[in-house]
Amino acid sequence: MAHDQDLADRLRAALPGATEKAMFGGLAFLEGGRMVLAANRAGVLMVRCDPARAEDLLARPGVTRMVMRNREMAGWLVV
Repeated sequence: MAHDQDLADRLRAALPGATEKAMFGGLAFLEGGRMVLAANRAGVLMVRCDPARAEDLLARPGVTRMVMRNREMAGWLVV
């Protein structure tokens, strides 16, 4: 299993209409064909957000910017 099962179960309950797909070594949740969340085996949650709200959300405890290949991903946060 490549994702945190407890976290995946909680996300399923929160997003009952979402489609699930294995991606990025974890489990992604898609709505309307667009990824909105992803959970990995370490219990890390990758979340899509409005880039205009990112700074406000980063002020919350435990929230950081998503970085892939040394590049910050606009509109994506890690919780």
